[in-house]
Amino acid sequence: MEYHKIETMFDRDEKFNVIETKLRNPVYGTIKTWRVSEKLDGTNIRVYLTAEGETKIRGRSDNADIKGDLIDWIQKRMSIEKMKEVLWRPNKEGVIEPVEVVMYGEGLGAGIQSGGHYLKEKEFVLFDVLVGGKWWLDYDVVMKIAGSFGIKHAPDLGIMTLEEIVEKVKSGMPSVFAKENTGIDIESEGIVARPVETLYDKRMNRVIIKIKSVDFRHK
Repeated sequence: MEYHKIETMFDRDEKFNVIETKLRNPVYGTIKTWRVSEKLDGTNIRVYLTAEGETKIRGRSDNADIKGDLIDWIQKRMSIEKMKEVLWRPNKEGVIEPVEVVMYGEGLGAGIQSGGHYLKEKEFVLFDVLVGGKWWLDYDVVMKIAGSFGIKHAPDLGIMTLEEIVEKVKSGMPSVFAKENTGIDIESEGIVARPVETLYDKRMNRVIIKIKSVDFRHK
């Protein structure tokens, strides 16, 4: 499954500027606290463990090209055996029920978008996990999965209100990921925010939003 589009927090006017007084979805205003992570600027990668026990690596689309050294990096750290060990957990009866799991992340590193500012070598950086084609895992679990594979995840920026999120982006937000991994000071791409516990709207779309730094650069 290709990764879904993440909606912006605010509506936009005819010049594509954000309208701070108008949330794109009214449900956002009913959620008191959000789990916030840094939005990274790389290439979208999907790593599958199918219900049949096979693995697949795909880009944003099934036909997208992926750098060979990035594929090698993923395969060395995420073998079939390791993926089954980490992603397939026993049920209450102790029985392992095979299920499709898709790990979504950014391919980062030299030669990929702004990836050279983040990492010198190409890596897969986890930011989301989908189980059984419909269940999105809470970010605490996503981070634990990254740790189990010994790979990086999008930086966790903590729990905030909508007002705190907007203020953080407006104030000029440096990239935590770039600073930690290369020592380079660059502006963050923005943030991604999701409810602390996964929520769905009336149309069963997952509630998850983004704010880009560029939208507030001249405000």
